[in-house]
Amino acid sequence: MTLFITLLRKAFIGSVLSLLGLVAHLPFAVAGDYKDIWWNASQSGMGFNLSQVGNTVFGAWYFYADSGQPTFLTFSGEIQNNRLSGALYRNTGPAPSANYDASRVQSAAVGNAVMVFSANDPHVARFEYAFEGKTGAIDLQRFSFVDNAPSLNKDFDGMVYGINTSSGIPANFNFSLGSGKFKLTREITTGSCVFEGTYVPQSEAVSARGSYRCTDLSAGTFVAPRLRVTTEGVYVGQIIKTSSAGQLATETHAGMSLVSLAVLDFTGKTIRVSGSSSECSNKEFRASYVLQINATTLTFTGSDSTITDSNAADPNFCRNGPSVYEFHSIAALRAEEPSDPFLQCLPKCNVATFNQTWTGVDPDGRTYRGTFQHTPGTQVIYHTKQVLQDPRQPGKTSFSLGSQIWMVE
Repeated sequence: MTLFITLLRKAFIGSVLSLLGLVAHLPFAVAGDYKDIWWNASQSGMGFNLSQVGNTVFGAWYFYADSGQPTFLTFSGEIQNNRLSGALYRNTGPAPSANYDASRVQSAAVGNAVMVFSANDPHVARFEYAFEGKTGAIDLQRFSFVDNAPSLNKDFDGMVYGINTSSGIPANFNFSLGSGKFKLTREITTGSCVFEGTYVPQSEAVSARGSYRCTDLSAGTFVAPRLRVTTEGVYVGQIIKTSSAGQLATETHAGMSLVSLAVLDFTGKTIRVSGSSSECSNKEFRASYVLQINATTLTFTGSDSTITDSNAADPNFCRNGPSVYEFHSIAALRAEEPSDPFLQCLPKCNVATFNQTWTGVDPDGRTYRGTFQHTPGTQVIYHTKQVLQDPRQPGKTSFSLGSQIWMVE
């Protein structure tokens, strides 16, 4: 993973974590997201609809009155230490009609309510009420009307926080869920962990528990209170681990699915390429050019070559090669470099194309290793090329030709 891509990924995932209120070193439910439908499964016909902005919640409690008629009370307030308290209001007004008169809507305080959200399980709450001579308490959970596990059955590329460091580590998350069985493989550069057990649907999320084992020989049990995919296609969640020695640790995950981003369509796009050469001693050197892509053709304007500057004191000091304008058939370019995945997929490329390494032979007869890295959510592609063997330089093997940053417009 290049430093450039790691920084972009950290910036993107960091913004996602801050928006969702997830931080690696705090308990899961801090600044939690409680907007949902809540109910008690043994008291069907009654429930709560919560809307949330920041730590402020507005709720509607709907139930049947003593008369058997449907009714509702509303409440609102700010969550402090997982606790929300406020007045209960009864609301009256006119029926829907073409002459609806909003001035007839009235709200009157009729009692008080307290809602306490579990600090350990973001799917559990307790509602206590007192109004019009009635008092009581209701244990609640999020209402689930569909198993949302299929949204997790993908590969997610992102960051994991809370593993022997205060900063995030690039990671891949692979899920396999179905029929109540749960499996997650989390891979980082130094090894992997497999979490296996059972799950239950929890509104738009799932909660899971079971055991884990890692390639570093650590093992134990885990609880994952709330794993989900946001409407933007971002996987977020936390896993609370208890090692076989009884030590607690929490991992915070965030990642994006390449599948969810589907296809990059380059038709009619301009790609501005800025490239550095590893053979140049001037580290700020940039050779730049522009690609313009249509359905069957590609035009090249600029220079992708370097020339040693004979006027410089340093013999490895470079300058741009001559600028040219070239018009190519994409089919002809494919024939010249059959191993290049970018040329082979044009003009529409699956995002997975830009996160791989391949080996090929370029038109100059050099065997090389190429890499593409695309950061989800951006228009940036990072490309490197390393020559493994050059017939014109038989004594020189495995040398880098530098790197390029592609900006898609």
